[in-house]
Amino acid sequence: MTADPVRTDQLSEYQLGDVQLGDVQLGRNPLSPDRRSEVPARAVEAGAVEAGESQEGDAQAVVESLMARAIDEYGTNHVSRRLLRRLSLEFPEEFSAAALGHLEGSSGAGVYRLLAILLFRQPGLFELFSNPAAASRERAVRLAKRLLEFDPAFDVRLAHLLPDRNGTNWQQACTGSRASRLLGILDEISPGRNLLPVVSHLVYDPDPRLAADAALFVGRRLMSVEWVTQQLQQTDQRVRANALEAIWGLRTPAAMALLEACARDANNRVAGNALIGLNAVDAPGVREAIVAMAADPGPRFRSTAAWVMGEVGDPQFVPQLEALLRDEDRAVRSTALRTLIRLRRNETPAERGQAELRPEAAIATVPTPAPSTPEPPIPQPPTPQPAPVQKEEAAEPVPAPILPELRLDGSSFKSRMR
Repeated sequence: MTADPVRTDQLSEYQLGDVQLGDVQLGRNPLSPDRRSEVPARAVEAGAVEAGESQEGDAQAVVESLMARAIDEYGTNHVSRRLLRRLSLEFPEEFSAAALGHLEGSSGAGVYRLLAILLFRQPGLFELFSNPAAASRERAVRLAKRLLEFDPAFDVRLAHLLPDRNGTNWQQACTGSRASRLLGILDEISPGRNLLPVVSHLVYDPDPRLAADAALFVGRRLMSVEWVTQQLQQTDQRVRANALEAIWGLRTPAAMALLEACARDANNRVAGNALIGLNAVDAPGVREAIVAMAADPGPRFRSTAAWVMGEVGDPQFVPQLEALLRDEDRAVRSTALRTLIRLRRNETPAERGQAELRPEAAIATVPTPAPSTPEPPIPQPPTPQPAPVQKEEAAEPVPAPILPELRLDGSSFKSRMR
């Protein structure tokens, strides 16, 4: 004797707990506006949704309520599995949003494995990871790691959304900012080398941003000085700089020799990344080289030196950064200001107290004006002749001190009255 198939016009067979859901009409096409408007009223009558809820997003509220009951009774009610499958078919968007929320806030398998399997069948799932407007990168990374628990090849499926090496999927593949976002997520969730056959060709992609991101992705997994040396022959400076960044922390003699050579590169990006890599392995003379770059005749090198000081994060660079605040180049002043703010936020109270003792610290900090108070009237000496009674005038208040103001772009200083 076989079970009756699930009807497509209503959920009359489903009963979770003591709530009969037979009156909740889902219809054959519940995604149409006229059918959606019928769902909330019937759901309130059935007890699936509280009365008085906002009409906006009513279909989402119904799906979330039914899904919550199905998850709660998954181990005791055999119809819960069929209800979840039905929701995934007839409410794909609402089901995906609700299921992702449950997966993100839970652990373990059981019913969540079924939710993941049903999610993998949703064509709109991958939009969450490629579209920056769909979710923040942090949330996308968390969900991708969670889905990897149920499908170890999920990272490979995401990687196949990028342009392939043969051009067979270029019309559907992610490009531009979407491809860069997807590659950044893969960089965090898939640390091994299993994706190299899928993405290694992107180092030579016509999109310079994607090529630079791919150089960092591939280089971090290869950690090969020979491969980095090959990428340094490219003309795109971002690819060259990112390839060099990929071997930060590599302490082999060959890696240190390559970094020392690139510290004298004609491109400021490459030279800056080389100095950061040398600092990561505690190479001698790095701090002096950074200070020397801050005095380079080229403004791009001085700006890069200010950025490198922020990446190193040493408060000993504060005097050099304060000097760069007076640089003739606008970009140099702006980078130095951002780096100073970054270092000041990371300072300990003791370091902050020592910085305030330096006279140069007044350049980057604005003092708080003291409240102005009127001066008391000056007493007049007595005179032998009687003077006519005059109306005493109130003394003028002392103006607030003139405060130095530093524009956010660091382009000029000026004074104004409070």
